[in-house]
Amino acid sequence: MVKRLAVAVLAAAVVLSGWVGGIPALAAGRQAPPMSLTPDEALVLRLINNERRERGLALVELDPVLVKVAREHSLDMARRGYFGHLAPLPAPTTPLDRYARALGQRPEAVVGENIGRAAEPLMGPIHSCMMRSPDHKANILDADYVRVGLGIYALDDGRVWLTEMFRGPLPSDAPTSGS
Repeated sequence: MVKRLAVAVLAAAVVLSGWVGGIPALAAGRQAPPMSLTPDEALVLRLINNERRERGLALVELDPVLVKVAREHSLDMARRGYFGHLAPLPAPTTPLDRYARALGQRPEAVVGENIGRAAEPLMGPIHSCMMRSPDHKANILDADYVRVGLGIYALDDGRVWLTEMFRGPLPSDAPTSGS
């Protein structure tokens, strides 16, 4: 396999409002420790892997660095009032920049990101909208992605930001049972 360094930043954005019902997000203004997923993050991981399983793709595995990066991006978007793959200055501006900063070096892996926000913390409908978006769906179903990190941040008013960070294999990845 040819090693490649690339960013697959897909610009489609999911913005939902007005949904009723669903599973509550993490308490407003709080985030879980890095590898202890919130119930909503765990649900999103199951939804992603269900889509992949149904299509005969390898399941993505949780990556603690990607979880950290995804949570920080969701928090940053919520606190600074923007919604985008490109963070305004002075923060690192791209998903790859954020991931490289967390690693302390540029990774030899492809990185992709999906983002979503909603007026209410309803992960099922957010995931359904992502699967209807060709760009988001492409990230979720990309066979080259082997790891994922999820970050959800909720404000007191119920608005929620979701970041899904995907990456391809790194030379240091050990083979796992489920792939």
